[in-house]
Amino acid sequence: MPAQVAVDNWGDCDSKSVLFAALWTSLSAERTLLILVSGHMFVAVPGRPRYSTEVGIEYEGRPYLCLEAVARPSSGQAASPLIPQGISTQATMR
Repeated sequence: MPAQVAVDNWGDCDSKSVLFAALWTSLSAERTLLILVSGHMFVAVPGRPRYSTEVGIEYEGRPYLCLEAVARPSSGQAASPLIPQGISTQATMR
């Protein structure tokens, strides 16, 4: 299935997030987080936001940059989910 997601650009938020996390993990020794918020999954990787359009979180005392695997931003904009205040997240380490 991961090949189908990558080649056909087919899949929902969890399929694409898991594929991205698997690729990231194969290329980096850094931890990847899969985050589920209100029925939507996205990925977080170590780092801090640098632009106002990016979103970051802190997990176990470390900063993470949130990445949206399914968004298609307009030219020049970063893709990141907006996390509403008061929404709890569940993070799964990969």
